[in-house]
Amino acid sequence: MNELEEKHVLREIGKHNLVSLQKLKSWLESADPSRENWEALSPAGPQPFSYKRSPSVVTRSEAELFGVSLPRFAIKVYFRPDQTEFVNARRTVLFADQARCWGSPKNLPVNSGIRSLKVGELLPDNRFRISLKCPGWILHTNSCIADSVIQPPSRLRDSFHIILSQLSELYGKTDAGLDYSGTPYIKHIRLSGGGLCAQAVCFMATLLMLREASAVYGIAEITQLAMGKAGDHLLLTGLSQQHLSTYFSKVGLNLHLQAPAAPARFTLAMKSYIRSNCPIVFPLDAGVLAGHIKMPRTGFTSILKSNNVKIPRYDTYEPMAHAVLVLGCNEDFFLLHDPSTLPFLTATPGQLWDAGRYTSPELTNQLTGHFFAVVPNDVNLPVGESGRVSNGQFKHTHLGVLNLAYRALRVQENVVFNHTKLLTLCRLSAVPGSCGQDQNLSVGPALLSFLAAKVEEMKPCLDVDPWVWFHCVSDEEFLIWDAEMEPPTSSTPESACSFLLLHISTRSGKPVMVFQRTSPRGSGTPPACQAESPVPVDRQTASNAGFELPQLDGQLVKRALLTSFDLVSSNERPGWPKEWPSVEKYMLMQHEAKHAIPSSLRPSLIFEEIRHFASYTAYVLAHNFYQWFPAVRWLSGHYRMRRRNGLEIDVRRSPGFAWTWPVSTALERLQSVHWNTFALRSIARAVAESMPCKIVALATFFPEISSSDKCVRAMTARALKSICCVAGFLNRRHSHDIKVVEIVGGSLVDGIWPAVSSRSAKAETAYVANLLDEQSGMDRVIEVLRMVAPFAIENGVKLAVELEPGPLYILRDEPTLLKFCQLVQSDSLLTRCVGLNLDISHWHLAGIKPDNLPAAIHTRIIHCHANDTFKGHFIDFPPGETHGLNFLADWLRILRSGYVTCELEGCPSSEWLNIADANLSRLGI
Repeated sequence: MNELEEKHVLREIGKHNLVSLQKLKSWLESADPSRENWEALSPAGPQPFSYKRSPSVVTRSEAELFGVSLPRFAIKVYFRPDQTEFVNARRTVLFADQARCWGSPKNLPVNSGIRSLKVGELLPDNRFRISLKCPGWILHTNSCIADSVIQPPSRLRDSFHIILSQLSELYGKTDAGLDYSGTPYIKHIRLSGGGLCAQAVCFMATLLMLREASAVYGIAEITQLAMGKAGDHLLLTGLSQQHLSTYFSKVGLNLHLQAPAAPARFTLAMKSYIRSNCPIVFPLDAGVLAGHIKMPRTGFTSILKSNNVKIPRYDTYEPMAHAVLVLGCNEDFFLLHDPSTLPFLTATPGQLWDAGRYTSPELTNQLTGHFFAVVPNDVNLPVGESGRVSNGQFKHTHLGVLNLAYRALRVQENVVFNHTKLLTLCRLSAVPGSCGQDQNLSVGPALLSFLAAKVEEMKPCLDVDPWVWFHCVSDEEFLIWDAEMEPPTSSTPESACSFLLLHISTRSGKPVMVFQRTSPRGSGTPPACQAESPVPVDRQTASNAGFELPQLDGQLVKRALLTSFDLVSSNERPGWPKEWPSVEKYMLMQHEAKHAIPSSLRPSLIFEEIRHFASYTAYVLAHNFYQWFPAVRWLSGHYRMRRRNGLEIDVRRSPGFAWTWPVSTALERLQSVHWNTFALRSIARAVAESMPCKIVALATFFPEISSSDKCVRAMTARALKSICCVAGFLNRRHSHDIKVVEIVGGSLVDGIWPAVSSRSAKAETAYVANLLDEQSGMDRVIEVLRMVAPFAIENGVKLAVELEPGPLYILRDEPTLLKFCQLVQSDSLLTRCVGLNLDISHWHLAGIKPDNLPAAIHTRIIHCHANDTFKGHFIDFPPGETHGLNFLADWLRILRSGYVTCELEGCPSSEWLNIADANLSRLGI
């Protein structure tokens, strides 16, 4: 279902991006990439890839930034036949085409260090040496690799400890119904959500901590959560230590900043976190990573060179802040995910130590060996000394486990560091298992049983199964530390024993208890709180026993199906599932937009095409005609490079040039025929002929409803008018029962524009996102709804506005829903035809509970999308699949009448339809 042919993929991601995917697969399949030319290897198998259309949290986030409806879906490129390894590929060609202009620059405060470009000024580090008047210049040259699931290569699988995550909980099972684990990977781009590596690394780290994280967001939302809203703008730049701490605290995680004083301690601390399945955000210098900046140490080899990776063209003389994710280790190497090059790079501890980030442009001050470990929210006690970076220097503020250990054992500090064989973070109940499974420890059954008995004795005086550090100093000393207590400061004279739970010694040949805590934690330490996480409910036990859906005016709540792409096309009409007699129709998907309007009417659209083409050309040429001369030089060089590598180049699709022909979206086509009754009737007839069952609602996706351009908002209103008229024709002429047109509530992002940052000694390129205040955003949505309302009333349909979870949407939580409902109630026109669409997974992700909804919101619910999700807006699962039927029933109880639409956006398999049918049937729908 939703399969794509390679020729279709080439049109939307470009041949050069398909080649980059083939190189990525060759890298993963190579037996020893450091010794062979892995880029020249052909991917294994007669057909290396298979393709499907798929939702993507990253591409949806990037479309949100530019306020465009295309391309919010990605192309899922499967690397394996079992579908356990894939890349969600950005449709870069289409994205570059749709992002046609920058936002309007604003005057920012002087102390922000950000200013807009002057007339004719070039962006710093602009390798094109032209004025980038169109975002397509940047977007077209970016990598297509968005959020992906990568399996550890066979060359590393057995020799490394690698952090894995159960990512099938976010992306869904395979078509064969198999769960799978893997590592997340994403390549950042210079724009879209900050355009820097730190946001990409934060995304990957959160997915690796999926069980402990409270939520997972896209790249744009990560930037907003980390930096916060600064007035009417959001700086899309790099993230500082404070930004990182703020972001991880908002997703239910904690961050330990570590800066060991010596390489040996650095290695021990890094391995302790990695073996505890805690990923590490590692800041470094991109020039040292690539080898452009040479280190004075004898025998220095850069990380990229030692991995036989093609070195990017970085600035040779200036420091460049960068970040990678460390997710694996063995005795000699660490494993890195570099969002600018490749996953699973190997690096020695010495290479990571040498690659520390510079804090001065003269390359004189380097923060060697400092890193950020991502841990569960309740874990406060770090491995070593923690602190903060101030004025380019690391300041120690708190002690860690290793500092407390030499105090408790009354030995020299170096003894603890040199003899520690195991230091791992785990739950208290998992300590005996961690001790018995480690191959470096010589632990007999007598010690294991003794340890297990003492752990059971400690549980009554502690919180239920708290986080602890299990510390093995040689094979003779075993210590368990309370990881949830606040760490002591360097000047605190507090005894180390206040953090120690258990101390066992085997020096006499048998286990001997040295210390055991018998009293609860100190009164100054709050009890640990385990963050509530969704727990799957057994669908066999969560039946509809004693459950009955409410009724209103004698009408039961009925079911309908809402999916996308092939399932609702005429090609699959003979195979339409009989369990779904009603459908909610997307209006219209991209591949349907050019076919829904009859061929006899398409000549009337030529004027609209020419108008868009002319306005696009005029915008690119508006400021500086002389930009075309360096542009042509760059194009000729790019053409020669592509031909030299055996690639093709299509000049007509090169972004930023006057001869680029924009792709018309569903919004542009529908708004162009709002006045043509004959065209609207023909569209209604084409839609009716393509659907084998009764249509009960129409769904749209027009984020342009909150556009800063008044003309674009008017286009959105005209497109919605056309849809309301089509709904009326379908009801009157084709016996359908359309009552609702579902629309999205718009975004707070009001355009992106390039700027110059003077925060460092060297001017840098920065991007700024204009942000609407909440009232202005709602006023724009109300403005469009008022233009559409008379047409909706005339055609007997209502407008159901949908909440989108995330900090950058206008309707995003319960307070904004309540404010919107109050605005609608106060308007005599809108109160007759505007309501809310209850999307169960969206409302759950937004933190809304069904049992205490305000009456103003409850009475405005006129439609429902039933689906399920885990901790992020990745894909729509069948309702009840993740949280169980009791969770689903709690939401359905608040409905009054109408249709419950099972929304399966980008449904990957027909098996999901069977699951949805079974779950809804158990609830009597």
